[in-house]
Amino acid sequence: MKLNKAGRNELRKRINMKLSDVDFNPDQRIKLPLDVLEDLLFDYSEDKKRKKFAFSSDHICKLDLSEVSFENVSFNSPFNFSLKDSNAKIDFKKTFEYLDEGIIKIKNISFENVDLSNNDFESIETSFENCSLNNTNLKTNSSNNISFVSCSLKNNNFKKMVLFINESSSTNSLIFENRSGISFINCDLSNTKINISLPSKLTDDSKEFLNYLISKGYLNECFVNGKKILSIEEKNSSKNELVRQYNKYKSEYINNTIYLIETQVSNYGGRQTSSKKKILSENE
Repeated sequence: MKLNKAGRNELRKRINMKLSDVDFNPDQRIKLPLDVLEDLLFDYSEDKKRKKFAFSSDHICKLDLSEVSFENVSFNSPFNFSLKDSNAKIDFKKTFEYLDEGIIKIKNISFENVDLSNNDFESIETSFENCSLNNTNLKTNSSNNISFVSCSLKNNNFKKMVLFINESSSTNSLIFENRSGISFINCDLSNTKINISLPSKLTDDSKEFLNYLISKGYLNECFVNGKKILSIEEKNSSKNELVRQYNKYKSEYINNTIYLIETQVSNYGGRQTSSKKKILSENE
């Protein structure tokens, strides 16, 4: 006997409530039978060929998903679905879109902290839209044809990649792309160490949007024309260090000048009005 759709929805509701009372421990994830996980995670299209995500929960990471098959699962989700912090093992070449059309199309999925390093995307048309790919060990190479739209890619290592601005960008977006066909549109690239090469002259629209991305912190720890974009913390730290250095310089400058005066007065046999020597601290 199998659960019908109403029964699966009740299962999802009850499991979500139960998991909300469980502390997350990545070393002790809860194990459930594979058939229960299938009923929990997926629904099927009418022709039974395509599996669809059906369990949207912030607690999914508390379950052991290491044995779950994502073959024939559509990752082109119409609603937000999270695999964040889970131990899911995903091969994008087994997704429904790839098996059906030969393309990889991912939309509205959070993979944050999920290891995706086993995927190479070589010579495959691939698109990610509205996805969190933070800290996923995502790999790219010169034969990739990937577009990222409104994605967060923080903490991935892209330090060998050089991006250029596509000056055909519209007024509400800015397209960064490399020579092989990888493009980023309105993405958070902070702490990826990616390199952006700017032309000698930018359009006003491109300049405005570039400044917007920098102000949002989307290019922190990246390099623009070889110059590192600092985070707010780094900027404050650098500013505080400059203040400290200036105060030290000021104190030494004034104290040395006072010392010169005192030395000369003493040599001339003159009288000082105060026997105490005024010494400035670095913070005065």
